[in-house]
Amino acid sequence: MGFRKNLRNFIVGKDDYIAARAEYKTAMLRGQLCIAFILVCISYIAVDTYHSIFDFIIYYFSGILTCIVGFWLNRSAKYLASNFVLLSFGNALVYVFASTELYKAGTSIYFIIASLVALSLFSFEKRWIAFLFCGLSLSLFIMIYFFKIAIVPISPAKSTFMYSEGYVQASFISNFLISFLICCAIFYFLLDINHYSEKEIVKKNELLSKTNQELDKFVYSASHDLKAPLSSISGLIEIAQRTDDKDEITICLRLMKERIHNLDEFIKEIIDYSRNSRTHISKENFNLIALAKEVVDDLRYAEGYENIYVTYKIDERIEVLSDRSRLKIVLNNLVGNSFKYHDPNKQNPLIEISSAIVGNSLKLEIQDNGLGIEPKHQTKIFDMFFRASEKSKGSGLGLYIVKETIEKLGGEILVESQLSIGTKFTLKLSLS
Repeated sequence: MGFRKNLRNFIVGKDDYIAARAEYKTAMLRGQLCIAFILVCISYIAVDTYHSIFDFIIYYFSGILTCIVGFWLNRSAKYLASNFVLLSFGNALVYVFASTELYKAGTSIYFIIASLVALSLFSFEKRWIAFLFCGLSLSLFIMIYFFKIAIVPISPAKSTFMYSEGYVQASFISNFLISFLICCAIFYFLLDINHYSEKEIVKKNELLSKTNQELDKFVYSASHDLKAPLSSISGLIEIAQRTDDKDEITICLRLMKERIHNLDEFIKEIIDYSRNSRTHISKENFNLIALAKEVVDDLRYAEGYENIYVTYKIDERIEVLSDRSRLKIVLNNLVGNSFKYHDPNKQNPLIEISSAIVGNSLKLEIQDNGLGIEPKHQTKIFDMFFRASEKSKGSGLGLYIVKETIEKLGGEILVESQLSIGTKFTLKLSLS
């Protein structure tokens, strides 16, 4: 496990998930600032103890305790409370230290840091609270500079030490470097959030453009595919009403039933398309061969089912962590196509479902010895509503849904096919 992941688990918790990136980054910044200020307080304790100065030890420990409480509140997702604790006690501690050193060591610069921290930790909706803390920092600085109000008595030993040239120089350099690093960290945080937001906007604009194009195509093709079977049923009803021939009426009823079945299949595909686009991924552990057999069993009424031999080359112990319902839709489409486009002229129609674990990925193959796909169509079969010819069965939406679903699961799909030989679809999915 890398350092970044360990740090993330330490600050926000191993099992805690923060959906919004901005909120996650703010929680990480808050936690890292707590750790940084604890280290600063410890370093000052070490320096003062080395010089036998103990006037401010209690305040350093107060600072450490404040950061620990703020860190715990942050880890408990009580972000607003954490902000108030850190900024209120932080400003008070800066006032204590800055009011005693008469501006020589530059401790007052931490009021600027406190204001920047306030502006970065509060969301835009709560910006007025950040402005109040900025006002608090400015007011405390004015109290020190104009009214010289110090609340901590200084012992002679501390006074002699803290006003010595060496200590003043060391304190000024330390305060400058700490402030410089914290400012850089805060501005990097703001740049990162802004950069990510811009990328998200570009990504969403591209997705919106793609969605609009698909919607236009979808409306046109869907209206045609919904209207065609209804027109056919209407015509068959008209024929049935004009004849008294029972055989002819039976044929009309059978054809109507087929049209209704096709319409039902198309509506199911539309629902699958909508669910894949709008629902979140829900991962669970499940047995792969059990899912494959469930899919084949659901297709038992498919044309030629009783004549097609289905084999499984899947280890019965394989457990997969993925979105089961989405993977079932994928398998249902691919295996269903193998049934639909089997070669009736072959003596042994075959569908083989096999799998293998390759590293941290699942490789799943669905292979048949059916009609195959012409080379010129193989690059288009995943396009929305693509059909190689008017004789093609189905709506042309199934393989489009398969590709979109696999991509949403973070995988890829490949196809290999030869006319009159058969087709093989290969799925690669991450198991993490």
